[in-house]
Amino acid sequence: MMDKKSVRIALIGATGSVGRSVVNVCETFRKRFVLHSMAARNNAGALIELQERTGCRVLALTGTRRSREFEKRAASGTRWLHGDDALVEIALDREVDLVVVASSGVSAIKPVIEALGAGKRVCIANKESLIAAGKWISGSVRYENQLLPLDSEHNALWQCLGKKCSCDGVAKLVLTASGGPFLSRPADSLAHVTIKEVLKHPVWSMGPKITVDSASMMNKGFEIMEAGVLFGCEPERVSAVIHPESHVHGIVEFFDGTRRMAAFTPDMRIPILCAMAYPDILQWPESPEAPPVEEVSVMTFLEIDATRFPCFYIAREAFKKGGGYPAFLVGADEAAVNLFLQGKIAYREIPALIEEVIEEYSGHDPSCWQEAVEIVKEGGIRVREKTGESAYDDKG
Repeated sequence: MMDKKSVRIALIGATGSVGRSVVNVCETFRKRFVLHSMAARNNAGALIELQERTGCRVLALTGTRRSREFEKRAASGTRWLHGDDALVEIALDREVDLVVVASSGVSAIKPVIEALGAGKRVCIANKESLIAAGKWISGSVRYENQLLPLDSEHNALWQCLGKKCSCDGVAKLVLTASGGPFLSRPADSLAHVTIKEVLKHPVWSMGPKITVDSASMMNKGFEIMEAGVLFGCEPERVSAVIHPESHVHGIVEFFDGTRRMAAFTPDMRIPILCAMAYPDILQWPESPEAPPVEEVSVMTFLEIDATRFPCFYIAREAFKKGGGYPAFLVGADEAAVNLFLQGKIAYREIPALIEEVIEEYSGHDPSCWQEAVEIVKEGGIRVREKTGESAYDDKG
C-alpha cells in the first residue's frame, strides 16, 4: 500500500480497555495514526502514562477539576482541557481527522453529534450514547461510512454487509455471545454468585460494569439495539445467539438465502484497525493469529436461555417498545450494576430491579437528545430509590 498522510485522532475514553486497545493500534501504526488528543473522565494518572507512550500533547479530563499536581507531571507544552465541553472542543479541533469514541456513558452524545455535523469521521464503541440518542446520532450522519463501529460484533456485521451501514437485502442480523462465565452453571445457583465470579469472563478482558453486563447478557441486549441504530434495522431483523467458541462475531442472513459470517480472534485491536484504517486494509507487523480453519469448522450456536439470562429479553422488549424505553433501560441497568458491584444487592436482583422499574415507566418519547439523557438519569434514580438510595451517580 502507498504511504498516506497520517490520520490525526481525538480519542475519547482513552484509559478504558477499548481506549487502551486504540492506543496500542496507534503505537503499532505510528506512521498512519497520530494521537492528537486524549480524554478520560477522572484517571489523570493513567492519561499521563499514555502520554508518555504516545507523545500526545492535548489531554482532557471531564469529571475532575484542574489539578496542578497532574499538570506538573505532564510533558512540557501539554494543553489541558476540563469539563464535558472539552469533548466537543477536541472533537471539533481543525487538526483532528478522526474522532474515536471508546468511552461508556452518555457524555459522548454531544461531541459525536457535533463531529458528525462538522463532517468528521467517527469510530464508536459507546453503547449508551447510541441507544439513548441513536435517532439524533444517525440523523447527523452526512455520508456513507462516516460513522463506523469498533465493537467486534458490529464491526463483523459491517464487514459482512460489504463494509456498508445498510440493511438493504438483509433478512436478519445475528450477533454472537460467548455465554460468559455462567453458560453451563445451573440457573438456580445464580442467586448466590459472588462479584469475583461474575467478573471472571472466559474470553474478553473488560471493565467491571461491562463484564457484569456480559455475564447477565444485558450487554448483548444493548448490542442488538446498537445494531438497529448503526444499520437502520428494526427489532424484528436483529437477534443474537450464544457461540461458545467465540470464533464468529457476526452473521448476516440475506433475503436470497445466503449467509455471511465474520470470524477472527477475539482481540479488540482487529475490529479497531479495520474501522480506523477504512477504506484501506493494513497488515499487522506481528499479526494477531487468526483461528485455525480446523477450529473454526467446529461451531456451536445456541439459543439464549431466558431463565439463565433474563436481562437479554428485558433489553429486547425495550428495543421493541422504543420511545424512551431504551434510554430508561440504560440508566436503570447502570444503577443496578453499580449497586451489585458495591455489594448492596445480589446478582439476581439486577434483572428483578430493572424489570420492576420498567413496568412502572410511562414510556415517554424524548423530543431531543438532551431529553433522552434526562430519561437515562431517571432510570437510574428509579432503581436506586427502590433500594433506599436517592443519589444518581452518572459515570458517563
